Amino acid sequence: MKHLKTMLALWCVLFSSLLAYPASDSIKWDAFEVAQKALGDNLNYLGAIKKLKVIEGECSGSGAEKDMYLQAAMTYNAFVINNSNSDSLCQKKFSAFTIKEPFFNFISEGNDAIDEIAKRSKDHQVIMINEIHWFSRERYFTNYLLNSFYNNGFRYLAMEAIGEDGDSLTMRGYPIASTGIYTVDPRMANTIRDAIEMGFTLVNYDYYGKEREYKQAENIYNKTLKLDTEAKVLVHAGGDHTNKCSGSKKMGYFFQEISGVEPFVIKQIKQVQLSKSDYKGIAIEESANVCVYDIGVINGFDETDFLYKPHQSQKSIKIEKLIASFPKVDIIQESVFLSVYIEEEFLAEGLKAIPVVSYLVDNKFLNSSIKLPQGEYIVTIRNDEGEVIRQNKIDVTVDPI
Repeated sequence: MKHLKTMLALWCVLFSSLLAYPASDSIKWDAFEVAQKALGDNLNYLGAIKKLKVIEGECSGSGAEKDMYLQAAMTYNAFVINNSNSDSLCQKKFSAFTIKEPFFNFISEGNDAIDEIAKRSKDHQVIMINEIHWFSRERYFTNYLLNSFYNNGFRYLAMEAIGEDGDSLTMRGYPIASTGIYTVDPRMANTIRDAIEMGFTLVNYDYYGKEREYKQAENIYNKTLKLDTEAKVLVHAGGDHTNKCSGSKKMGYFFQEISGVEPFVIKQIKQVQLSKSDYKGIAIEESANVCVYDIGVINGFDETDFLYKPHQSQKSIKIEKLIASFPKVDIIQESVFLSVYIEEEFLAEGLKAIPVVSYLVDNKFLNSSIKLPQGEYIVTIRNDEGEVIRQNKIDVTVDPI
């Protein structure tokens, strides 16, 4: 209960700072509060999604309530793979936007783009990457690049989304339900797991108050460069906090003022988020305005690309075979909610553990596969109330290449 109250308080402060609407825009439903209560301490993802669906009709007006509802619905729906609601919600959110030509000055795509980002990161002490909170692929992007950054000397990973002490998180080795709001997304949880395993020190830095941008920058500096002037720091931030322009008075600007170090900003570009990118993996462009960002990223990762430990060998497991291994589960009439946990974490934390992946599995999805690296896992099937109705252990062995 203490964790739930803390999370709700964070939502209240966070979204009062993000949304500025006329006082006449009354809000009957705080969609984030509704979803967070349904999610609960046992991380009932499906329950949160279905609860949001219940109040959708009452949040379909204009202004603050509608926008808050869409943000909440996109955020929670993005936590689950094979969820048809995600694309339709994004279309509703961005239906008024005009998609511009995606590139100002095209550089490269695919593995060449990854190599180019790694090459440029060598010459900078601080890298900042932004994300839009309701797109899981923007978290996977940072996860996918972690190994390259580590090889280039980066040892600190500062994440806006971390809501607990970074040192305690680093010591535990993985996030749990109380770590933060967005960290319950399996993609962000996997990023944290991988970073700690590689040797990164996790840094929490967010601040909920009137001086949020300045305090964020100050917190990052105090926990990294102030302690070690030679440290190399990777920052994963939300929205436009990474903006370096003097007129913006954003975290990126204040960080440079406080530390004397100009961050190299990698911005995941919003204008292509309406639909699936034509680019497999990523493509990058030179910035049209270097005080806003230095490299723009067209993120073309699809949810089928999401892997736990993306640079390790994986074993492909048919979902139909996985479902059949459960007692009394022979056929799926509608859909089931399937999650895969690291066994050690699940035994220690129970349902407060964050899965490495969660799927909404229906008959069409049965022929799909889950890819997992070598390890011991717990697979669960849960009902709408979040109760585990089936549980099974699987040992994954990956044949040497």
